[in-house]
Amino acid sequence: MTARWTFSVVAALAVAGSLLVGAPAALAANVGPEVVNGRQPTPGEARSLVYVSAGGYSCGGTLVDATHVVTAGHCSVDDNGRTFRPTDVKIKWAASTSYDNLRPYSVESVTTHPQYNPKTFDNDIAVLTLAQPLAGATPTPIATVAESAEALKAGNPVRSAGYGLLNFDGRPSNILQVADLTAMSDEVCGSWSESEVIDGVTFYGADVNTAHFACAIGVVPGSNKIIDTCQGDSGGPLYSAATTPVLVGVVSSGYGCAGVDEGGTMSKKRPGIYTRVSAYRDWLMSAGVDLDSGQASAPRIVSVVPGADSLMVVVAPGDSTDFDNYQLFVVNTADDNDSWYCTVPKEEDSCLFPGLQPGAEYAVTVQYEGSEDVSEPTYVTVAEPVTTEPPVRPKITKGFDQGAGRVKLKVRVGDQPEGTKVWVRCTSKILKKNATVKNGWANLRLNEGANYTCRAYAQNDAGRAASSKFRFRL
Repeated sequence: MTARWTFSVVAALAVAGSLLVGAPAALAANVGPEVVNGRQPTPGEARSLVYVSAGGYSCGGTLVDATHVVTAGHCSVDDNGRTFRPTDVKIKWAASTSYDNLRPYSVESVTTHPQYNPKTFDNDIAVLTLAQPLAGATPTPIATVAESAEALKAGNPVRSAGYGLLNFDGRPSNILQVADLTAMSDEVCGSWSESEVIDGVTFYGADVNTAHFACAIGVVPGSNKIIDTCQGDSGGPLYSAATTPVLVGVVSSGYGCAGVDEGGTMSKKRPGIYTRVSAYRDWLMSAGVDLDSGQASAPRIVSVVPGADSLMVVVAPGDSTDFDNYQLFVVNTADDNDSWYCTVPKEEDSCLFPGLQPGAEYAVTVQYEGSEDVSEPTYVTVAEPVTTEPPVRPKITKGFDQGAGRVKLKVRVGDQPEGTKVWVRCTSKILKKNATVKNGWANLRLNEGANYTCRAYAQNDAGRAASSKFRFRL
């Protein structure tokens, strides 16, 4: 039984002391959470899925309230079992389904279950607390014990999601994939020798403690192709198939992926193993998770993100079938005449309010259109506009290959306005990597035998400036 995480793909360069002629940095192509024989999601289907990068490993996670992500315990500790520092963990999320559009968010704290066992994966669960809400994301609430029991009955449909490998030891997908799975009976899941047939394919159990784990696997209709999560999916979600999904599991471990392991096709195919989150409701609440998040049928405010003269309001639309739209209201707490509203279709989840008074406090509420039931107000102060000079165009002047995969680029930064960030992005056909410019230098690790194009960027609130291209071959 192995964990379902994977190493992030990191670049490397070679030839010591060589002067490079060259260009900017791009992010190393991380292998994302993986799904074998999955499908692309329907609009809004996996808006709570996040990408977790921790200590060189790639995992998934699920946003369960405005600022908490639930992931696997083995995604939150290093090889010695020590919980990662928040600075060692990054969350990425995007409203689109493309991996390339993921944007990073900071983690404020990492909480691993105190009884997590790295040998058996028992209590394989952790909570990441975010420094700020994910604007646009829609949390998936934690299942109650009753909801979990119903969702995980043998034969019921459940779903997972991720960005990953299209087959065992294959290439990752750049588009989010959804795995349509079937819950396995606890009797078989907890056994090694018992089996059951799912859509014509026989699966054997995983010999796990079903008080803490659940098993699920899928089969592509009309075929014997197995649908499964895999390495890199660790920490990702197992959703119920209800109209309003709840989180019933966390991707933990398994034997091979989709009936294949390092030795080839498995003679006895086994399911994916998922931490049963309802068993940890009390601990999750002690870790700060809002267990009531998303349980109400009425719409509710998920987050309000202030900008310069604006507010972006994100809501969970609720599950009522009696209303087609809901309305968002923002009211200046010091001036009732300064009030605004937005009518939004139920299938959408956000609205931008521009042109508000900088520095003013607003009360934000939501209700179904035509209903008298209004949510509790969320209070937020609109940010003051930031005035700054536009950035100065930087320039890459030299490049040095320092050996052992290290490249050093000299960057002429110029006299940049305060608050300007300068970085380098280098790209090849298979690799993207970024590096911050410090004291006029950017240090990167790239792959040898490839052509690279690099550019230096300077960015602040007034805009972005880019250098000309700097090209070289390693």
